[in-house]
Amino acid sequence: DDHFFQEVGPGLYSGFMFDAVVSVGLGACMAAKESDGTISGAEHRQSILRTEFVGATGPVQFAYQRTLRSSREIEKTTLAAYNIVNGSYNLTDVSLPNTGTTWREVAPFEYANGSNEPPKLLRDPPNQSYIGSARRALGLS
Repeated sequence: DDHFFQEVGPGLYSGFMFDAVVSVGLGACMAAKESDGTISGAEHRQSILRTEFVGATGPVQFAYQRTLRSSREIEKTTLAAYNIVNGSYNLTDVSLPNTGTTWREVAPFEYANGSNEPPKLLRDPPNQSYIGSARRALGLS
């Protein structure tokens, strides 16, 4: 369809998908520039982790060195909570970069019964650990 991009808006997480693709591409370019043109998966990964750019979701910088995990720094990430009501996405809360992950209410959250008050729990949350304690301890070691 010739008018697809004019008629269809971006998806809910498309900004994060865009930033992920850009970080992979920039990481490949960085790794290739630092080598003879051929790169290994490990070199590519390390280059991705050193990538810094301003993307669709804000500043993108990975925190591998600090946390020993590959993740974005929470201080530089925009977070949003959406309330899905009758198929529409309504922004309810947002946490902007460099605010210390402080959430700001944009609109009240609407529950299934139409009110803004959370429903009472019908029962206690069930135990969701189906693995025995010995196997859990073995898996954590």
